[in-house]
Amino acid sequence: MLLDPKIVAQFWLAYWDKSIPERERELSSWVEDLLANAIWKDAEYSLAIVEAIHEADHEQKLIEVFAAGPVEDLLANHGNAVINRIEQKARSDNAFAQVLGGVWQNTMTDEIWNRVKAVRDTSIWADPRR
Repeated sequence: MLLDPKIVAQFWLAYWDKSIPERERELSSWVEDLLANAIWKDAEYSLAIVEAIHEADHEQKLIEVFAAGPVEDLLANHGNAVINRIEQKARSDNAFAQVLGGVWQNTMTDEIWNRVKAVRDTSIWADPRR
């Protein structure tokens, strides 16, 4: 049985929230393993978690770690399976396009990377080469 992506998102956000005392954050450390395993094995579940994290972090407080972590890893591992929905989300949600601006190519194929670059917004990022 898989945990609800919204619950995973809340724990992931709590784990990375530096305003929460470290001892409490450590209780959420399991979520990193869960997310890493999900991203390695299950494109659909991973995409649902990424969408839930994005929806829960309205102020994009954790945009750097979100972009360079789950979003980049999802695209690197399951780009072919998720790229159509990633493109659609970026076109309809500028905040998500900004998240994509913080993604690097990693192990994405050139085809997937070019499609990401076509829909991302790098305007908030210091390094436009991303």
